[in-house]
Amino acid sequence: MDNQLKEIYGNAAYLLIKYRGLWEKVEEEGDEIGWHPHLYRKLEGKWIQETRYSYIKKDLQESHKAMIETGFSPVCSRIGEAFQSNEIMIELFRLGIKIDSTAMPGRVRIDHERHIDWNGTPCDPYYPSKTDYRFPGKKGDSIGILEVPMSMIETKTDYDEKSLKRYVDLSFRNHIMKDGLEAHIRNSDYLISITHPSTILPLYNINHPLVSYDIAEVEKNINTIISECNRLGKKIRFITVTEFLG
Repeated sequence: MDNQLKEIYGNAAYLLIKYRGLWEKVEEEGDEIGWHPHLYRKLEGKWIQETRYSYIKKDLQESHKAMIETGFSPVCSRIGEAFQSNEIMIELFRLGIKIDSTAMPGRVRIDHERHIDWNGTPCDPYYPSKTDYRFPGKKGDSIGILEVPMSMIETKTDYDEKSLKRYVDLSFRNHIMKDGLEAHIRNSDYLISITHPSTILPLYNINHPLVSYDIAEVEKNINTIISECNRLGKKIRFITVTEFLG
């Protein structure tokens, strides 16, 4: 739900409206619907990361209004491409968001395509500082949004010179994920994963060294998680993001 969808389909909430029956069904089954805006602008025919706050604020407000008008009112968010800032956090709070899961602890990439800066961010949930979204705020200096960082694990593909921490995407190939998944499960009591529908289905004729485009790999990763939890005697419970609020 963002300005990109508004330009393409005429309404930022296009997907909520078109697939309303699906969203209502999954909500009834216990799933949670969150807000996942991609903050882009079009430049010379190409969508690029929007970093100008005045435009971001306007886009967030307009998209949120369109979303509310459909009858859906999510309280959790994840900003596309892991982009975040002090101003965005504060605006999300003003719009009623109570929990965010955008953080990728330790990941930094700032170039012409991406603006990601989570340098020094802790792996555990925290209430961000008003002056630096990457860190927990002190008393009187925190934003009232619980930031729940995505789980990051060690991975290494054929094209990596050295191992790299990536978020847990269940569509990644199991032989690349397995060791990192098991290590994370040993050292943590929760795991926040992410999966895009487009990367678990054979929609493209791509033999990618990291992304599988194969639902069988998703099953392997889930089985790895279950097996390691069973081995360690850890009980498994699937939860929604807002359940972190207690």
